[in-house]
Amino acid sequence: LRDRATYASQIRTLMPQKKFDTMAFILKKFFLFMHLSHAFTPSGVKTLEELIAMVLSLCD
Repeated sequence: LRDRATYASQIRTLMPQKKFDTMAFILKKFFLFMHLSHAFTPSGVKTLEELIAMVLSLCD
């Protein structure tokens, strides 16, 4: 998704309301839960932060 606009647009057509907003909201909630429960390794935190940033960049 990060480097392929065609993949992002194909996935966007499958998303509710053709937006990534719902996915971004759920990922943020998941991140907060995992962070509060100390279930992450430092590399896991970084990976999920990058994923959330990427999805947020795709939001309108």
